[in-house]
Amino acid sequence: GWGCRYMEARRPTRRAALVSRTVDLTIDSIAAGLGVPEYRLTEEGPDHDKTFTAHVRVGGQVYGEGTGHSKKEAEQEAAMRRVIFNQKGGVGKSTIACNLAAISAAQGQRTLVIDLDAQGNSTHYLLGRDGRDLKTHVAGFFEQMLHFGFNDKAFIDFVHASPYENLDVMPAHPDLDVLHGKLESRYKIYKLRDALSDLRGYDEIFIDTPPALNFYTRSALIAAERCLIPFDCDDFSRRALYTLLENVEEIRQDHNRDLQVEG
Repeated sequence: GWGCRYMEARRPTRRAALVSRTVDLTIDSIAAGLGVPEYRLTEEGPDHDKTFTAHVRVGGQVYGEGTGHSKKEAEQEAAMRRVIFNQKGGVGKSTIACNLAAISAAQGQRTLVIDLDAQGNSTHYLLGRDGRDLKTHVAGFFEQMLHFGFNDKAFIDFVHASPYENLDVMPAHPDLDVLHGKLESRYKIYKLRDALSDLRGYDEIFIDTPPALNFYTRSALIAAERCLIPFDCDDFSRRALYTLLENVEEIRQDHNRDLQVEG
């Protein structure tokens, strides 16, 4: 007989785990000279661990068969990460972040909002409480980055479930202002990107930022794949937008080639 292997890969949804099907076959050597074999699978068992029986046909004649199992080749892809950014305040960053996240969650996407603004407007809007009232928050995540420890919390431990289905929040805290200088001097600007690259279980992540180009906004721009820029429709805001786009482009060129201004 002639040995061969049937392989197939599929991804049920855009960011779901890649699943491969591999079947080892023994085929009658006559099949090799009759044309291109046709592989047909019969599936049994749950989707995450199916057993396959493969029949190899050439011209309608069965020349071999074999069995195999599905195999998860890769974990779920990292979530799409969007940052809502403008150095100017009062343009609706928090409102846009929360509403886009709510729409995503309502569509069945597992969604996370990260609030990097010490004012905590997104936190209060989605959780109904202030970050001061919570034991774990984004300031705690960044403070942990300043110290080495064997019992550090995982990124997900700083996340809170909101009252809304599919929507979680990493809340802000006033200590973000206290930590800013220390984080910048210790060059911890890539820590958020590293944490989000390893995070699984979410389809969409929205990052709300403070009205300044500081450590937190730079961290968010380095961590994100898309940038949304809300601005007022007046001449002064239009002129400021050009400078803001230059700042985003500089970060893209120096730190994050995947960053794109989405709107």
